[in-house]
Amino acid sequence: MTGAGHGIGLATAQALAADGYKIVAVDRDRGALEAADLPAGSLLVEHDLAAVNSDVLATLPEDVRVGVLVNNVGVMDGRSFLELPVADAARVLQTNIVGSWAVTRAVVDHMLARSVRGSIVFNLSLHASRVRMCPDYSMSKAALAMLMQELAVELGPAGIRVNAVSPGAIDTGQVPTEEAQAHRERSAALVALGRVGEPEDVAKVIAWLCSEQAGYVTGTDVRVDGGLFHYNWLHHLYGSAAAERDRTR
Repeated sequence: MTGAGHGIGLATAQALAADGYKIVAVDRDRGALEAADLPAGSLLVEHDLAAVNSDVLATLPEDVRVGVLVNNVGVMDGRSFLELPVADAARVLQTNIVGSWAVTRAVVDHMLARSVRGSIVFNLSLHASRVRMCPDYSMSKAALAMLMQELAVELGPAGIRVNAVSPGAIDTGQVPTEEAQAHRERSAALVALGRVGEPEDVAKVIAWLCSEQAGYVTGTDVRVDGGLFHYNWLHHLYGSAAAERDRTR
């Protein structure tokens, strides 16, 4: 479980532990891992995905058998294309794309060597297919969406399923406290279900994709957005009053 120290990663670790998995929690910030309310018995691995020459599995005990990988890393600079220096864009792409590739390759090699019929889930974003004005982030998520589909086809014969989730407006606690309520209200107005999502909303879907209940599901990207992808266009095109009328019909 990469990016396990907070937000969706932490919620997913808790959900998978409830399903009986032993968690290997990976994050570049060991302090965040140690401070997080991770399930008892979790193995903590400090690892920066940008450091692709190191093996994230190298520190694990020999008897650990990895059956599930959740790729949950997604850094973002936030500047526009014309403002973002190439070197800074490269750091984002190195972490999000190359880092995810590297950890996935390590886990897939581990699975194949042990004939594990496992599951891999990428945490993408609605902005893998929709403009956000953060081209470094959107481009990286679009690349991972295609990687997910490629791997689903390539690894299917080995019994390894590969899927993704695309969260919408999720309250991961990263918005400053003084701005949080106003941000939640603005975001909720764009969501068909009328509320911002919680990390647990996404974690439940990831846990399902990892389970035998989804045993015939691969190559699929599940939106977990409360209807944001479709509904906010109604809001932008026709205004909040029209959106509210649609909500109450």
